[in-house]
Amino acid sequence: MSHSADIMVAQDMKGSTVMTKLKMTVAMVFAAFLLVSLSGSSIFAAGEAGQNAGPVDVTVDCGKQHQVIRGLGTCLKGWGQPGKDPAATLQMEPKGLELYAKDAGFSVARMAVDRWVIEGENPYKIPVAVTQEMMDDPTKITYDKFKWERTGRSSGGEDGKIARGIRWFQELKKLNPNMIFTASVWSPPHWMKEKAPKGAGSQFEWSKNGASSCGGRLAQKYYKHYAHFLAQYCLAMEKKFEVPLYSISIQNELAFFEPYDSCVYTPDEYHGAMAEVAAVFKQLGVKTKLMGPEDMTKFPDRLWGFVKPVLADPKTKDSLEIICSHGYSDGIQVSGGTADALKLWELMKDTGKEYWMTETGGGPEEWEGANKADKKGESAGNALDSLGSRIHNAIVLGNASVWLVWLFMEVEKNKETSLVLAETLDKFVPTKKFYVQKHFAKFIPSGTHRVDTSKDSGGVLAAAFAEKDKGVLTLVLQNQNSVETAVKIKVSGGPAVGSLSAYITDKDKNCEKTADVPVSSGAIELKMPARCIMTLTTKPESK
Repeated sequence: MSHSADIMVAQDMKGSTVMTKLKMTVAMVFAAFLLVSLSGSSIFAAGEAGQNAGPVDVTVDCGKQHQVIRGLGTCLKGWGQPGKDPAATLQMEPKGLELYAKDAGFSVARMAVDRWVIEGENPYKIPVAVTQEMMDDPTKITYDKFKWERTGRSSGGEDGKIARGIRWFQELKKLNPNMIFTASVWSPPHWMKEKAPKGAGSQFEWSKNGASSCGGRLAQKYYKHYAHFLAQYCLAMEKKFEVPLYSISIQNELAFFEPYDSCVYTPDEYHGAMAEVAAVFKQLGVKTKLMGPEDMTKFPDRLWGFVKPVLADPKTKDSLEIICSHGYSDGIQVSGGTADALKLWELMKDTGKEYWMTETGGGPEEWEGANKADKKGESAGNALDSLGSRIHNAIVLGNASVWLVWLFMEVEKNKETSLVLAETLDKFVPTKKFYVQKHFAKFIPSGTHRVDTSKDSGGVLAAAFAEKDKGVLTLVLQNQNSVETAVKIKVSGGPAVGSLSAYITDKDKNCEKTADVPVSSGAIELKMPARCIMTLTTKPESK
C-alpha cells in the first residue's frame, strides 16, 4: 500500500481517490476465508464448521520446532497533519505509543525510507537536497550531507522536523529497547528514475496531489548511486539516530504503477539493483539485512519470479536474507487464503530464508458480519474470520516470522486499513482487530519458535509456540464455530506447567483475563465459547 513519510495529502496514500476504489470493493473484499489444512484433506468454511460442538482434539509437539517468531506490528501513518488529523496526532502521543509497545506488545515497527533527504529538482518548490558532486560520484553520497529536516509539501505539516517515522522509532525504542525496526522504499529519488520503454514502468510522473514520484524504473546508470543512498541511510539510522534498522526492502510493491511514491522493476532489473546494493552494503559494513520483494502473496509465482534470479546468482544468493510479501491481490484488496500461504511456502521452504508478511489490510472491525467464504476462500467480513484467519494462515501455513498490518491507527473513512480508530484529536478506540492481533503479539516473546500442532479441524484453529528451557508455552486457539466447542489438547515435550493463564476475545470481551486453565501431565481440556479467540500462556500480561 501507499507509503507514508511524507505526503501531506491523503489522496496519494490510498486516500480519497484510491479509497473510493476500496469502498466500492469492500463488500467483496471481506467474504470468509476457506480454511484448508496443511494436508489439504480437511476443508471447512469459516463459521460453518460449527454445527459440531466437539470435542476437537489438538496435539502439540514442542519437540518439533518450526520458524522463529520475531513479532507482530504495523506501519506508521506518515501523512496527515498533527493537530488536524486525529491518527497522525495520537499515534505519536505517549498514550498512542504505550498502546503500541506496551498494551499490544507489538515488537516490530515499519516505516518508509525518506527519499527527500537526497531529492533533486521538483515541481513543488521543495529545496533540492542532492548536490552535483553526489550525482557525479556515488561515493560522495554520505548521510552527513543529507537534508534530514522536512519542508513544504513533503513535511506532512511538520516543517523543520526529521521524518515522522524516525521519530516514531526513537519513541518506541524508549518503551521497548528490543523493538525490531524495518523500512521499505516506496520510491528512489525521482532523479534516479526514468521512463521504461514498455510495461508498467513506462508510466512515470510527479503526482498532482501530495509530493510523490509515481512509477518509472530505477535507471541502471544510477544503481550504484541508489546503493550508496540506501547504505548511508542505514548507517545514519544506526549512528545518527540510534535506531538501527534490522532490515530494509529496496522496493515496496515493485510490480505495478501506483499514483503515489512507487517504482517498477522487472525480475532482471531487481536482480541487478539487489546485486549493487548488496555489494555496497558489504563494502561499507552495513549490518542491516536485505529483504524483498514485497510483491503480493496472492501471486506467489510472480513474486517468486523476482526472487529466483537473486537466489540463482552465487554473488547475490546470500544477500537476500528475508523473503517478504504483502497480503493483497492488488495493493488494496486483502488476500491471505490458505492456498496462497501454502504455495509461497512450498516455493521457498528449501531456501533457508525467513519469511515475513510486511503489509496487509486490517479488514473490518465488526466481530460478527458476513462470513460466507467466496469460491476462492479469499477474505471474510468480520475481525475473527478475516484478521484472525489470515494471521493463522501466514504463521502456521506460511511459516511467517513477522506479521505487519498496514497502519496502526487511522480515521473513520479509512478504518479498514488499521487496527485502532482515531475518533477525535484526543480519543482513539482499539477495534476488535487490535485485540485479535494482541492475542498473538502480547504473549509470544520475540525469539520464540512455533512448534508443531495437529491439522486444523472441527472449526478450531490452533497455533503453538514454545521454548522449553525458558519455560515459555503459548497456545492461540480460534473457535470459528457458532456454538460452544469442547477442545482437548495434548502437549508433549514442553515446559512442565500446572496451569496456563487464559485470555479471551469474543463479541463482548476484549482480550480479557479469564480463569486459569489447569494442565495435567500435558493434558488440557476446555470449552471455548462460540466465535472467540483464546490465548493460553505461561507469559502473564504485564501491567
